[in-house]
Amino acid sequence: MPRLCELARSLGFRVVAAIDHDHNDAEAARRLEAIEQHAHGVVRLPRGAAIERALIDGVPRADLLAVLRQFEAVYALSLPDDLDARTDHSVHELAVKRLKKRNLHAEFVAALPADSLPPLGIRLIATMLELARGVRSGTVDL
Repeated sequence: MPRLCELARSLGFRVVAAIDHDHNDAEAARRLEAIEQHAHGVVRLPRGAAIERALIDGVPRADLLAVLRQFEAVYALSLPDDLDARTDHSVHELAVKRLKKRNLHAEFVAALPADSLPPLGIRLIATMLELARGVRSGTVDL
């Protein structure tokens, strides 16, 4: 990511990056520092959060299950037989793992109902837009 930011900035683009915060403190600080020097703005997800959390947290269980079932049919996503009986937390964790493993992030967002967008994801995009427009600059921790 730092190299991509550096290249974009050298070409004259206003550079805004979004990064996970799911590593130990030293690694998270190192990653942030490496990107900050090449970006006009950086949005960092909350501690312990990767992009999958931003896409899934706050999505109603019924919508999350519907998307997982759709992915089972379309992408041959392997789902457990007891999915409907699992706790909300277990369904959430399963969705995070499947998105990450199969790299279905964009497909997940596209499959969500329009009224079921994740609040953290919305905050992430809104903050990135503020940074891109120059309304804010620097690092913003969500």
